[in-house]
Amino acid sequence: VSMQPTKGVMVGVEGVEVSPVLNRCRSPADGDLVVPHHDEVVLGTTSVAVDDPDEYSREDEAVDRMVAECAAMVPALENRDPDRTYWGVRPLYAPDEDERDGARSISRGFFLLDHADDGVGGFSSIVGGKLTTHRRMAEAVADHVCDALGVDETCRTADEPLPGHDDLAELDDLVDEYVTDSPADSDLRD
Repeated sequence: VSMQPTKGVMVGVEGVEVSPVLNRCRSPADGDLVVPHHDEVVLGTTSVAVDDPDEYSREDEAVDRMVAECAAMVPALENRDPDRTYWGVRPLYAPDEDERDGARSISRGFFLLDHADDGVGGFSSIVGGKLTTHRRMAEAVADHVCDALGVDETCRTADEPLPGHDDLAELDDLVDEYVTDSPADSDLRD
Protein backbone atom coordinates (compact mmCIF):
# COMPACT_ATOMS: atom_id res chain seq x y z
CA VAL A 1 0.00 0.00 0.00
CA SER A 2 1.55 3.27 -1.12
CA MET A 3 1.66 5.65 1.81
CA GLN A 4 3.15 9.09 2.39
CA PRO A 5 3.27 10.14 6.04
CA THR A 6 3.03 13.90 6.48
CA LYS A 7 3.53 15.79 9.71
CA GLY A 8 1.41 18.71 10.70
CA VAL A 9 0.96 21.12 13.57
CA MET A 10 -2.11 22.85 14.93
CA VAL A 11 -1.73 25.69 17.41
CA GLY A 12 -4.04 26.66 20.27
CA VAL A 13 -4.26 30.32 21.28
CA GLU A 14 -6.44 31.29 24.25
CA GLY A 15 -8.42 34.48 24.66
CA VAL A 16 -9.17 35.17 21.00
CA GLU A 17 -12.84 35.03 20.05
CA VAL A 18 -13.82 33.91 16.57
CA SER A 19 -17.13 32.66 15.26
CA PRO A 20 -17.69 30.81 12.95
CA VAL A 21 -14.84 28.67 11.61
CA LEU A 22 -12.67 30.60 9.17
CA ASN A 23 -11.16 28.79 6.20
CA ARG A 24 -9.10 30.83 3.78
CA CYS A 25 -10.19 30.50 0.15
CA ARG A 26 -6.97 29.87 -1.74
CA SER A 27 -5.00 26.88 -2.92
CA PRO A 28 -4.27 24.73 0.15
CA ALA A 29 -1.33 26.10 2.13
CA ASP A 30 -0.12 26.45 5.70
CA GLY A 31 -2.26 28.56 8.03
CA ASP A 32 -5.60 28.33 6.26
CA LEU A 33 -7.87 27.46 9.17
CA VAL A 34 -9.06 29.14 12.40
CA VAL A 35 -11.46 27.06 14.50
CA PRO A 36 -13.15 28.35 17.68
CA HIS A 37 -12.95 25.81 20.52
CA HIS A 38 -14.18 26.73 24.02
CA ASP A 39 -11.98 29.63 25.22
CA GLU A 40 -9.38 29.36 22.47
CA VAL A 41 -8.94 29.18 18.73
CA VAL A 42 -7.13 26.35 16.99
CA LEU A 43 -4.98 27.35 14.03
CA GLY A 44 -3.96 24.96 11.32
CA THR A 45 -2.21 23.36 9.71
CA THR A 46 1.06 22.42 8.08
CA SER A 47 1.82 19.49 5.81
CA VAL A 48 5.38 18.24 5.42
CA ALA A 49 6.41 14.81 4.16
CA VAL A 50 8.36 12.69 6.67
CA ASP A 51 10.17 9.39 6.29
CA ASP A 52 9.40 7.95 9.72
CA PRO A 53 6.09 8.68 11.49
CA ASP A 54 7.70 7.90 14.86
CA GLU A 55 10.72 10.18 14.40
CA TYR A 56 10.12 13.70 13.16
CA SER A 57 11.22 17.19 14.13
CA ARG A 58 8.93 19.85 15.58
CA GLU A 59 10.15 23.25 14.48
CA ASP A 60 9.28 26.47 16.29
CA GLU A 61 9.26 28.18 12.88
CA ALA A 62 6.24 26.10 11.83
CA VAL A 63 4.34 27.23 14.93
CA ASP A 64 5.32 30.88 14.37
CA ARG A 65 4.27 30.62 10.71
CA MET A 66 0.89 29.22 11.74
CA VAL A 67 0.22 32.21 14.03
CA ALA A 68 1.47 34.73 11.43
CA GLU A 69 -0.55 33.22 8.55
CA CYS A 70 -3.75 33.03 10.60
CA ALA A 71 -3.21 36.59 11.89
CA ALA A 72 -3.80 37.72 8.30
CA MET A 73 -7.41 36.53 8.79
CA VAL A 74 -7.73 37.40 12.49
CA PRO A 75 -5.58 40.44 13.39
CA ALA A 76 -6.08 39.77 17.14
CA LEU A 77 -3.68 36.83 16.69
CA GLU A 78 -0.79 39.07 15.68
CA ASN A 79 2.22 38.64 17.98
CA ARG A 80 0.33 36.19 20.22
CA ASP A 81 2.20 33.35 21.87
CA PRO A 82 0.69 29.90 21.43
CA ASP A 83 -0.74 28.22 24.53
CA ARG A 84 -0.42 24.71 23.14
CA THR A 85 0.59 22.83 20.03
CA TYR A 86 -0.73 19.60 18.56
CA TRP A 87 1.73 17.67 16.39
CA GLY A 88 0.91 14.55 14.49
CA VAL A 89 1.57 12.49 11.40
CA ARG A 90 -1.13 11.75 8.85
CA PRO A 91 -0.87 8.32 7.21
CA LEU A 92 -1.88 9.55 3.76
CA TYR A 93 -2.67 7.13 0.95
CA ALA A 94 -0.66 8.04 -2.13
CA PRO A 95 -1.00 5.42 -4.87
CA ASP A 96 -0.10 8.05 -7.48
CA GLU A 97 2.57 9.84 -5.43
CA ASP A 98 4.95 10.24 -8.40
CA GLU A 99 2.31 12.30 -10.22
CA ARG A 100 1.66 14.69 -7.31
CA ASP A 101 3.16 18.05 -6.48
CA GLY A 102 4.28 17.62 -2.87
CA ALA A 103 2.65 16.45 0.35
CA ARG A 104 0.01 19.19 0.37
CA SER A 105 -1.57 17.79 -2.82
CA ILE A 106 -2.27 14.33 -1.33
CA SER A 107 -5.90 13.77 -0.38
CA ARG A 108 -6.79 13.92 3.33
CA GLY A 109 -9.62 11.51 2.61
CA PHE A 110 -9.57 7.92 3.78
CA PHE A 111 -9.75 4.77 1.69
CA LEU A 112 -11.00 1.33 2.64
CA LEU A 113 -9.06 -1.23 0.62
CA ASP A 114 -10.49 -4.73 0.31
CA HIS A 115 -7.50 -6.93 -0.47
CA ALA A 116 -9.79 -9.59 -1.95
CA ASP A 117 -9.27 -7.50 -5.10
CA ASP A 118 -5.59 -8.53 -4.82
CA GLY A 119 -6.38 -12.18 -4.16
CA VAL A 120 -6.18 -11.90 -0.36
CA GLY A 121 -9.71 -12.53 0.89
CA GLY A 122 -10.77 -11.60 4.42
CA PHE A 123 -8.13 -8.88 4.71
CA SER A 124 -8.81 -5.15 4.44
CA SER A 125 -6.92 -1.96 5.24
CA ILE A 126 -8.10 1.51 6.08
CA VAL A 127 -5.56 4.12 5.02
CA GLY A 128 -5.36 7.88 4.85
CA GLY A 129 -7.71 10.05 6.82
CA LYS A 130 -6.87 12.20 9.80
CA LEU A 131 -7.86 12.63 13.42
CA THR A 132 -10.95 14.63 12.56
CA THR A 133 -12.30 11.76 10.43
CA HIS A 134 -11.34 8.86 12.72
CA ARG A 135 -14.88 8.09 13.84
CA ARG A 136 -16.18 8.09 10.26
CA MET A 137 -13.29 5.75 9.41
CA ALA A 138 -14.29 3.42 12.26
CA GLU A 139 -17.85 3.41 10.96
CA ALA A 140 -16.68 2.49 7.45
CA VAL A 141 -14.62 -0.41 8.83
CA ALA A 142 -17.46 -1.64 11.06
CA ASP A 143 -19.92 -1.51 8.16
CA HIS A 144 -17.45 -3.33 5.87
CA VAL A 145 -16.85 -6.11 8.41
CA CYS A 146 -20.59 -6.47 9.10
CA ASP A 147 -21.29 -6.72 5.37
CA ALA A 148 -18.55 -9.34 4.95
CA LEU A 149 -19.92 -11.40 7.84
CA GLY A 150 -23.57 -10.96 6.91
CA VAL A 151 -24.36 -9.03 10.10
CA ASP A 152 -27.26 -6.59 9.82
CA GLU A 153 -26.46 -4.02 12.52
CA THR A 154 -26.25 -0.25 12.52
CA CYS A 155 -22.90 1.23 13.50
CA ARG A 156 -23.19 3.41 16.64
CA THR A 157 -19.76 5.04 16.42
CA ALA A 158 -21.21 8.49 15.73
CA ASP A 159 -23.53 8.23 18.75
CA GLU A 160 -21.19 6.83 21.41
CA PRO A 161 -19.20 9.48 23.34
CA LEU A 162 -15.50 8.88 23.75
CA PRO A 163 -14.23 7.95 27.23
CA GLY A 164 -13.31 10.97 29.33
CA HIS A 165 -15.44 13.40 27.33
CA ASP A 166 -17.28 14.63 30.43
CA ASP A 167 -14.95 13.65 33.29
CA LEU A 168 -11.52 15.29 33.34
CA ALA A 169 -10.27 12.90 36.05
CA GLU A 170 -11.15 9.94 33.82
CA LEU A 171 -9.47 11.67 30.89
CA ASP A 172 -6.32 12.21 32.97
CA ASP A 173 -6.33 8.51 33.90
CA LEU A 174 -6.65 7.55 30.23
CA VAL A 175 -3.78 9.86 29.29
CA ASP A 176 -1.64 8.31 32.05
CA GLU A 177 -2.46 4.83 30.78
CA TYR A 178 -2.16 5.33 27.02
CA VAL A 179 0.14 8.26 26.28
CA THR A 180 3.45 7.12 24.84
CA ASP A 181 6.88 8.56 24.26
CA SER A 182 5.82 9.51 20.74
CA PRO A 183 6.56 13.13 19.75
CA ALA A 184 2.83 13.56 19.13
CA ASP A 185 2.11 12.90 22.81
CA SER A 186 4.71 15.24 24.32
CA ASP A 187 2.21 18.05 25.01
CA LEU A 188 0.07 15.59 26.97
CA ARG A 189 3.04 14.46 29.08
CA ASP A 190 4.52 17.90 29.76
